[in-house]
Amino acid sequence: MPGFAYAGNVGTALAVSLITFITLIFGELVPKRLALTRSEAIAGLVAMPMSWLAKLALPFVWLLSRTTQLVLRLFGLGKDEVASVTEEEIRMLVAESHEAGVIDAHERDMMNRVMRLGDRTADSLMTPRNRIAWLDTQAGLERNLEIMAEHEFSRYPVYRDNDMDVVGVLELKSLATRMARGDTALFQTLREPLYVSESTHAMKLLEIFREEQQSMALVVDEYGEIQGLVTISDLMGAVVGRLQAVENADEDALVVTREDGSLLVDGSLPIEDLRELIGSNDLPDAEDGDYYTLAGMCIHYFGRIPHAGEYFDWAGWRFEVVDLDGARVDKLLLRTLSDEQADELTA
Repeated sequence: MPGFAYAGNVGTALAVSLITFITLIFGELVPKRLALTRSEAIAGLVAMPMSWLAKLALPFVWLLSRTTQLVLRLFGLGKDEVASVTEEEIRMLVAESHEAGVIDAHERDMMNRVMRLGDRTADSLMTPRNRIAWLDTQAGLERNLEIMAEHEFSRYPVYRDNDMDVVGVLELKSLATRMARGDTALFQTLREPLYVSESTHAMKLLEIFREEQQSMALVVDEYGEIQGLVTISDLMGAVVGRLQAVENADEDALVVTREDGSLLVDGSLPIEDLRELIGSNDLPDAEDGDYYTLAGMCIHYFGRIPHAGEYFDWAGWRFEVVDLDGARVDKLLLRTLSDEQADELTA
């Protein structure tokens, strides 16, 4: 009959579509969703049957694998290379785990810091030279004790007259032991200073600390001049986070939260901490590695030493220079931009 000329083809198409739909729902989507929501219970049920199936299929899997390798050799491709997992894929997995509630925000941030640690060098972790608390063998006992009381560190680098003549490292634990024995000489026993290059990577730095059994090193440039000081605490801070925001501007902190919600930030804030602070990895030419601190970013952006009151907008934030210490950018004020200002910035 003319009306049923295409009935067979239409019926076949409908049957294939229906079977495909049912297969996708009950053979793919529903089992996967069940496995995700009740992973442990379902894994316990299917573990033994899957083990049996794997053993039964092992000869066939081996045959197929060998055949595939043979065919690839004929094409000159050799053995299959193991697919590598990229760092970006790990970051995505961490982000998805956080969104699913498997890990909390602190764990996510710590994992991201660990993955960035291998790319960081000593000059991005160190305390800069002008902020080091030095002890001076030529200064009086009272002055050196004042410095130790002010900073309360466990170790201090010691120089003679200036930091071009470093004589050693004073460890307060050793000093306390000697003083308990009646030896009151402050610099009687000094430890040999450890020097590392400013380009030493963080993981190599950790290895050096472990081998030398020390936890502090002076960072030098290619000319041998001291650029800063790095400790095991700096490495720990790069992983667990050392960013502190306090309400009292008199506190010694890199970031101070003001009453209006703006942030008064020290220019020495590392850019890794700055990324966390503003919630963005997008910094001006950061991939070039030309700067490691907020002050360095500011100088890089302007191409010169900026003046107090100058500002620029980036990543939804306004960065305003509020204080200079000579030629050093000392303090900056960070404010979030309004939606209208942010739209104008991206336009």
